[in-house]
Amino acid sequence: MNQVLGQIEHVKQDDTTHSYYSVEKRTTIRTGDYSEKKVRVDANTYANVVTTSSNKTLNDGNEIRIDISKETKSYYDYEIDENESKRQIKILKPGFAYALEQELKAVFTT
Repeated sequence: MNQVLGQIEHVKQDDTTHSYYSVEKRTTIRTGDYSEKKVRVDANTYANVVTTSSNKTLNDGNEIRIDISKETKSYYDYEIDENESKRQIKILKPGFAYALEQELKAVFTT
């Protein structure tokens, strides 16, 4: 819900949340190497995610720490990420240009 105070519009945080995530990070204690799995969830699931940290010992004797957390992404950050993903332009290799030109001519002249 938006509230207007004078000429400034204030938007509550819930109105700006684009997506919700549950995050699981597994860290090997000995080496510090880690993997992270981020899963997009709905608002109800997000509300029920419990932030935890626990240690487990694997069959090979390595000990890992498993951290469960949650994150949100705002509409602003979502749009920034989308725009950044479009910065990389793929350019056709010169060797394929002639073949592409011939295929396009064939398609558009029939």
